[in-house]
Amino acid sequence: MKKAALTLISLTILSTTSLTATAETKPMKATVTVKNLFTLTPDKELSFGEIRANAELLTDGGKQASLTIPADPDAASGVPTKDGTAVIQSITAGSPATFSVSGTAPNSELLISIPTSAELINSAALPDNPKFVISDFEVLIEGGPNDRQIYDGSSKKLIADNTGAVKFHVGATLKTDPAAKKSTYTDGEYTATVNVTVVY
Repeated sequence: MKKAALTLISLTILSTTSLTATAETKPMKATVTVKNLFTLTPDKELSFGEIRANAELLTDGGKQASLTIPADPDAASGVPTKDGTAVIQSITAGSPATFSVSGTAPNSELLISIPTSAELINSAALPDNPKFVISDFEVLIEGGPNDRQIYDGSSKKLIADNTGAVKFHVGATLKTDPAAKKSTYTDGEYTATVNVTVVY
C-alpha cells in the first residue's frame, strides 16, 4: 500500500504599507535696514588766537605776513612771518579745529573735503578794511588704523575704528590781505565759515 505524501507549502505574504510624510509651509520674512547717515560733530573751532596785524598795501606790492596753526594739537604754532610792511605777531596761542565722526560702519574708509581757501572778515569794520585769508589746510587723524597720520586722501585715509568712530584735527595758515587798500586792521574778531565735508 502506497502512502501518499502530503506536502504542505506555507506561503508567507508580506504586506508593505506605504508611509505618507506630513509637511507644513510657513512664510519667512527677510529684512535689511539701510543706515547711510552718520554723525559729524565739530568739537572745537579753528582759532589763530589773538594777534597784532598790519597789511601791506596792494600799491606797495601786497606782500603777506603769515601764521600757521598745525593740525597736531600737541604741536606749537608756527612762528609768525613778516614780509615788507605786512606783519603778524602772536599775543595768545591758537589751536586747531577738532571733529568727531561716529555711527559709521566699522572700519569704514572716509573722505574729507575742505575748500582750498577762505576769507576772514570783521563784520563790524568798514567795507575797505583789510581781511585775512586762510589756506593750506592740514588734517591729522586721531584713532583708527591711521592714528596720528597726516590725512592725504590716498595712502593716509581717514578710516574708522571697529566701533565706527574716528576723530581728526584741522590746522591752516593765516595770511594778511594781499590786496589791502588800508594797512591797519580794525580791532575785533574776524571770522569765516569753512565747510568741512566727510563722505563714505
